[in-house]
Amino acid sequence: MTRLGGIPLRLVADDWGTDVPSPPHDALTPAQRRSFLSTHPNSYLAVTRGPEDVDPGVSLTPEQLLNEGRVALDRLFDKGAFQPLRPEAFYAYRLEDEAHSQTGIICGVPADGLRTGELRAHESVHGTRRDHLAKHLEVVGYQSSPVVVSHRADAAVARVLATATERDPLLHHEGDDDLNQTIWVMTSHEADTVIEALKDDPLYVIDGHHRTGAAQTYFDDNDGEGPSRWLLAAIFLSDEMRNLAHHRIWFGDTPAGITLLEEVLESMGARPIEGNIGVALFDRADDEIAVHAGDNWYIVSLPIDFDAPVVAQLESSRLEEQLLPLLSGIVAYRPGSSPIGELADEAGESEGALFMLRPVTMDQLFEVADAGQTMPAKTTYFAPKARSGLFVRPMV
Repeated sequence: MTRLGGIPLRLVADDWGTDVPSPPHDALTPAQRRSFLSTHPNSYLAVTRGPEDVDPGVSLTPEQLLNEGRVALDRLFDKGAFQPLRPEAFYAYRLEDEAHSQTGIICGVPADGLRTGELRAHESVHGTRRDHLAKHLEVVGYQSSPVVVSHRADAAVARVLATATERDPLLHHEGDDDLNQTIWVMTSHEADTVIEALKDDPLYVIDGHHRTGAAQTYFDDNDGEGPSRWLLAAIFLSDEMRNLAHHRIWFGDTPAGITLLEEVLESMGARPIEGNIGVALFDRADDEIAVHAGDNWYIVSLPIDFDAPVVAQLESSRLEEQLLPLLSGIVAYRPGSSPIGELADEAGESEGALFMLRPVTMDQLFEVADAGQTMPAKTTYFAPKARSGLFVRPMV
């Protein structure tokens, strides 16, 4: 049985809706986060800084960094940036940008859910990052960015959300980055309907695997008592989710590198794209990926073993197994929200190549998670992303 619970929240104050909510952490490099914070001192980024976000030349222990995060949050509280604490409840939550809109539920999911099977993951977790986030819960004492989880489409939940979002919202925030976020409080009857509808279904972690691992560590450290029992989550129907591709750029750095790549592509039977490039890039066989190298686009086949586990059939896995080991150099990840032309130019400027992949489907994600497998890093990129600083949830 999958457990769900109401969560007490402090919503951002109306006058602070532009200043406090922060850009998505993973969408910015550490240098970009430092630059943003220098011009937006009241951003929630000041609360969530990690070791990689410290200015070069500045030495801070992890404990000092976490204490600075707590000071930054207390400063926001003292300035009146957040409304008073609301009682435990379920909330309807909408994320909307110019490309997509999705509506889900803010509530608590079991912090030990990975252990019990109520939560299922598709990514691996690095212990150092997980442990830092667990310590953040202890020292800062608040959660803000909800872990995004999904469940298979359910008509009862869809009806509840349709009804809840007909009412006046508690909060509507229009961000400078064109992301609109809206929150409605749900009635106890609506919450009970959601609990009943989802009680027999696992929930799938979409964004926030490290935060999920951190919540389990915090749960263990506190014997599952009090707020440690629940992980702050945003639950979305699977048919509401928008997953983009996560492309790869290989930096060859030297003319010899691109020559090697072209030799590898030739040995694998790659064919240059002729005619309408736009059509060819997206209308290709299941086993084929598109590659931009030099000034040319190619199609190359990476054979699929349909008897292998589903994770081995993914494009990202086949690329890592069949092609990238033949090259030397650095591989970087770029989200599908970036224009393909810009990514091809970036690769070309470094004598490298762009490997253009397709998005993983929700069914593939569910199958990987159900099998207890993990995808290669940066295989999915879901957008739009929930933000920190729109609301906070006390952990003590």
